[in-house]
Amino acid sequence: MSCISDLPTEMTDHIFSFLPFADQKSARLVCRHWHQQLSSSRFWKATKLRLALCKGKEWSVDDLLRAAGQGKFTCIEVVCGYHTTDNRSFIVMKLLEASSFSLEELQFTSFPLNVFAKDLLLRCLNELHLPALHSLTLTTVSFAPIQPEDLGGGFSRMLEQLQTFKCTDARLFCSMLPKMVKHCHNLKFLAIANCCISNQCAEQIFALKGLKDLRLKSVRVMHSSDRDPPLLELSYLENVLLSPIIGIRITHFSKCSPNHKHEDRF
Repeated sequence: MSCISDLPTEMTDHIFSFLPFADQKSARLVCRHWHQQLSSSRFWKATKLRLALCKGKEWSVDDLLRAAGQGKFTCIEVVCGYHTTDNRSFIVMKLLEASSFSLEELQFTSFPLNVFAKDLLLRCLNELHLPALHSLTLTTVSFAPIQPEDLGGGFSRMLEQLQTFKCTDARLFCSMLPKMVKHCHNLKFLAIANCCISNQCAEQIFALKGLKDLRLKSVRVMHSSDRDPPLLELSYLENVLLSPIIGIRITHFSKCSPNHKHEDRF
C-alpha cells in the first residue's frame, strides 16, 4: 500500500503548505524525514503564511516571530475580519517588520468595511520598509475610500520596487493610481478584476511604462459621451487578458508593418 512518503517531494510540500503554522511545527516531530522536509529552505520558499485576524484562530506568536526573524517567510497573506483585535494588528506589524528582508510577496484579503481595517492597511503600506518585496495583492478589500493623500512616502518607495500588482477593489486602485504612474518604474504585471474605472484611470493604466503583462477581468471603463473610449496599444505588451472588458478601443501594431493599424471596440 502506498503512503505519503512515496509521493514526490514537491507534492508533499504542497500538502504540508495547507497546514497552519502550529501544525507544521507538530508535523516536524513525526519523523526525521518530515523534520528535514518541513525545515528545508525549499519548503519555506514555496509556502505562504496565512494570518487570519478573526477570532478563534490561535497563533503561536513566539514561534512565528522566531521564524520571521530567520527569514523563512517569503509570502504572507493577511486576512482581516470583522472581529479583529488591535493586539493582532500589532502582531501583524511585528511579523511583517521581522520578515522585512525576506518578504517577497504580500497579500491583503477580505478586509471589511470598517475604520480599523483601513487603518491597518494604511499602516502596512506607509510604515513598513520591505526591501525584498516585489509583489502586492489586494483582494476583496472593501472599506471607506482611501484618498491619494492618505498614501505617503513609504508607499511610494514600495511602488518603486513592485514588479507585480493585483487588485479587485476599484476605489482603492483608483486612489493608488496617481502614485503608481509616478513611481511604478519596474512594474511588469498588472491585474485588475471585477470593478468599474474611469476613462482617465484607464488612460493612466495604459500609459504605464515597462508593463509587459496586463490582465483586465470583468472591468468596465466609464466614459462620457463626448469623449472617445481610451485606446490600448498592444504593441508593447507580451501578454494580455481582457475577459471581458467594456469601454475601450484596442490597437494592434504589426512589428513587420508598423503602419498597419487595426482597431476593435469592446
